Amino acid sequence: MPKTKILINFITSDGKVINPLLWKIKNYPKNEFDITLFCDKKVKGQVEKGQYKFIELPYTNETKSKISFLFESLKRNLVALSYIKRVVGNFDVVYSVSSVLDLIIFPFLVKMFNRKMIWVTVFDNVVPFSDPGSKLTRVLAWLFFKISLILIGKCDYIFVSTPELMKFLVKNGFNKSKLIQSNLGCDEESIISAKYNEKYNYDALYLGRINETKGIDDLLEVLKIVKEKYPKFTLALVGGGDELTVSKYKKKIMKEGLDGNIKMLGWVSESIKYELLKSCKTFWFLSISQCESFGIALLEAVCSGKPAFVYDLPQMKNIYSNGEINIFRIHDVKSVAREVLNVFNKRSFINNKGMKLLGKYTWKSAAMKEVNILEKVFGYV
Repeated sequence: MPKTKILINFITSDGKVINPLLWKIKNYPKNEFDITLFCDKKVKGQVEKGQYKFIELPYTNETKSKISFLFESLKRNLVALSYIKRVVGNFDVVYSVSSVLDLIIFPFLVKMFNRKMIWVTVFDNVVPFSDPGSKLTRVLAWLFFKISLILIGKCDYIFVSTPELMKFLVKNGFNKSKLIQSNLGCDEESIISAKYNEKYNYDALYLGRINETKGIDDLLEVLKIVKEKYPKFTLALVGGGDELTVSKYKKKIMKEGLDGNIKMLGWVSESIKYELLKSCKTFWFLSISQCESFGIALLEAVCSGKPAFVYDLPQMKNIYSNGEINIFRIHDVKSVAREVLNVFNKRSFINNKGMKLLGKYTWKSAAMKEVNILEKVFGYV
């Protein structure tokens, strides 16, 4: 039986986060599925050689702001139009790694040209109108999200990462037969094999985007309180954001006198990320968005055995039901700081309950739920 040919749409994906997007795909059986990545040169360079086939999208540029990303995404999708005929005639499945608008326009058009082709997407985030940040950015993000909901209505299957997102789609009129609860996961092997590095023995670690919805302002407030007891306390911020937002926080850190306590590391490689998780003392994740998705970085930290400090968001209780994380009311920075101080006073930096989750949420189990659907569609079972 010939292999099912799958095109993974990465045309607007950032090379810095390519590995998390591929963790699940790596578990697809190679004897059944022939996978090609549609991406730019930078993303191609991040992938292990010989692992996949590629269609390289030309005429791409890096972006430094939200506005430049908007125009670059539009340009990339316009360039991708010239590949529609090639894709329609040579692939059985087009796979969107996320349901954000810039990653579903091309698959939507491919599906319109060939209705027999299977289109699948991953739905892992909701964009609310009320999140903090630039009003223009919020309005545009919300509008694009609403458009994306219309487009993914044409998908054959939607792989949904959390029960909350499943309920959201059903409430918004999506056919339940299209929705597959697949979950996300963490890389168990990388967590186990990571080595302690004294260089990364920070008192606290944050991994994620640098913006208002991720609670960066509250992280700084907690740090100010903790610093009173531990003047040399260090918080590492790992991740990036648009140039204006990152610059704003750098100025705020200087103004608040926290520049000696914060290390802004930007994006780091996967190997360094796991060394950071292995070596840090605690993990802070104070996202204030009620629509926060699965939280892969938080799960990685918890499974690495790190005490984690988290706000009370709806989805947290489904994943962490046995005291694996320290949960607080949103914006209750005093309570967060009090518990952080308690942990440091006791020198209690091992999260035994968290480590028991290692192996429960894996990329392999998430992949198998998707594979089972595709195997039925293409007659493998």
